[in-house]
Amino acid sequence: MQTFQLRPGGGLIKDYGFATFIGGRLSAAHITDVNLLDTRFIATGQTLPLPSAYRWFDLASSSWTFRDSNLDADFPTAAGYAERNYSSEGGKVALQGVIAITPQLIERALEITGPINVPELHETVTAGNLLDRIHYYELGPGSKHGSTSSTFTELLAQDFLTRVHQLPSSVSLKLLQLVGSSLRTKDLQIYFNASPAENLLQLNHVDAAIQTSLGDNFLVVDANIAADNANQFITSTLDDRVTIDGSGNATHHATIRYAWLKNGDVYGSPLYRDYVRIYVPPGSSLQEQQGWQPLGTSQAFDREVWAGSFTLAYGQTDTITLTWTEKGIAKKDAAGWHYQYLIQRQAGTQWMLNVQVTLPSCVVRTQTSGGLISHNGQITTLTRSLTGDMNLGVDYSC
Repeated sequence: MQTFQLRPGGGLIKDYGFATFIGGRLSAAHITDVNLLDTRFIATGQTLPLPSAYRWFDLASSSWTFRDSNLDADFPTAAGYAERNYSSEGGKVALQGVIAITPQLIERALEITGPINVPELHETVTAGNLLDRIHYYELGPGSKHGSTSSTFTELLAQDFLTRVHQLPSSVSLKLLQLVGSSLRTKDLQIYFNASPAENLLQLNHVDAAIQTSLGDNFLVVDANIAADNANQFITSTLDDRVTIDGSGNATHHATIRYAWLKNGDVYGSPLYRDYVRIYVPPGSSLQEQQGWQPLGTSQAFDREVWAGSFTLAYGQTDTITLTWTEKGIAKKDAAGWHYQYLIQRQAGTQWMLNVQVTLPSCVVRTQTSGGLISHNGQITTLTRSLTGDMNLGVDYSC
């Protein structure tokens, strides 16, 4: 997935392929350009209807295709549509599941394996130049002189796999550790058709699903609908100030900022368009919204979903402010009050997160978890990059 053109499932699907595992080890992989599948299908005159939940995706003008199948941040849902579209477009391989990876995972893998030589293209690919080489062969001069992006990614995959098979066990262990950490950051997303395997991912909270939460929760999902590569130059910040009253009700004042201050070639429209969905607990009451064009509300994955859109040009910053309330989100039992807050990360995104939780003035004791730091007993804060789903918590008594 190419995260510099962000989609709800992580990024634009530019390439796809088939991986073969024997004894739990990757034995073979073949990569090809997704357009070869989609173009061949469209040429037959057939079309795939866009599901009603994704009518906002106006880039699918003639037919919904495999490359645009990841329009949901819930990976099991996106994976199911990917398999369905692949089969509908004439795909013949019997699939056992879906794996999605971001360029960031490959960058970190290259830091472990070292540079990969691609002699057919006279290239040496490193963690530092991977994105540049992808752009060169996909949209830059390399795409105009007979060296297609599919050739580059296919050859790189082959040479990378050869290197992996030659690594000593100590280095292979580092790659396995990278796989584990990438499941939690969603730079690696896996879906299995077999229920026992998928249930194991779900049990360990590494299925990249929109999780069920008994407490507070929040998820921002961005979709690039400008067909450009601007996301690599846009920085995102979330500031959420949560105030909990004596009855356990929570009021959120969230500020979401998108800043396009870094210049570079976006290979497309100079005006970035973003379709944003905000997922919050069911029953949440939206009181105020500014900074975007509201596009309605809905329910999905046992969440309230608020949608909107905005545009951004180089040098600009857009600020979205939302205020909402949640009834009885903090729970009381014999031990006191408990506030749990799950903040989820969309695959392929980079967020700076600032959270402040203000407890009732009656508080006499607190205990925090998830990185929250208590100040004067009533206020707890957290500031950090959002690299994966985070579970924050405050236990308190009055």
